[in-house]
Amino acid sequence: MQAVRPLQIRGRGLELCPATDAAVFDAGSRSAQLQVAEVDRDIDLAQYEKAIQTACREVADALALRCTLDEEVAAQEFLVTATARRYTLSQARYE
Repeated sequence: MQAVRPLQIRGRGLELCPATDAAVFDAGSRSAQLQVAEVDRDIDLAQYEKAIQTACREVADALALRCTLDEEVAAQEFLVTATARRYTLSQARYE
């Protein structure tokens, strides 16, 4: 929208009414544009929230996997220690 001009000269006379370049009645165009902008904002917000939820889910999954892997590593280390002890005992028995 352009600025309102207080005086405008038309033809030979001087018009004292403010002149604007915007239509006074726009048949609801601005209201419709506002509604479109609000819907676009709501869509963007929903997509942003979904992205955050996805990121949180991925982090939770990664942490759960890490806990599982830590347990597996601990179990394997215990098995290695037990097997080494068994080997040592078996060697001592046959010597």
